[in-house]
Amino acid sequence: MELTKARYLCVSLMSEFGVWGEEPYFRFKWANGKRTLGSCHHVRGSERGRYISLSKTYVKLNNQSLVEDTIRHEIAHALDVLDRGDSDHGFNWRLKCQITGANPSRLKSGVTAPPHKYVDECSCGRTYKRHRISYRSVYSCPTCKDVLFTGKSKKSGTSGARPVSNVQYKLSTF
Repeated sequence: MELTKARYLCVSLMSEFGVWGEEPYFRFKWANGKRTLGSCHHVRGSERGRYISLSKTYVKLNNQSLVEDTIRHEIAHALDVLDRGDSDHGFNWRLKCQITGANPSRLKSGVTAPPHKYVDECSCGRTYKRHRISYRSVYSCPTCKDVLFTGKSKKSGTSGARPVSNVQYKLSTF
């Protein structure tokens, strides 16, 4: 789905259900996450900093019906926050899902996920996948202790992810 269409759809649905606007209501933001489809952000007991976010990557890779269901899911959280001051995936949130028409489940099926940028296999045969690696971090297998990934260098801006101690390193590009 196109990002502009997804933003328009989100804002129009937020307006339809009465959660769009300045404090104490919710705004819309884009997120860069690759594991979370969408999120409803709020601070307990505060009316500041409330927003609904969608992952740009998720929106680009999936169809309109999945994106719309995610938006309705997050609007149900926003309605729950406006009603109770907090939200979870409990009974009250499920009631709000009936109002918004969202599928009342925490996880979605049939979602196209982005490929992992860093993929590595250790000597014990386990495969580890990551979308990002941190600066000055070393990742290792908890079972066999093989070093898998080493972090990026801030000075050069390049990844230190390379074969270390006879570990085959595979880098897939997105």
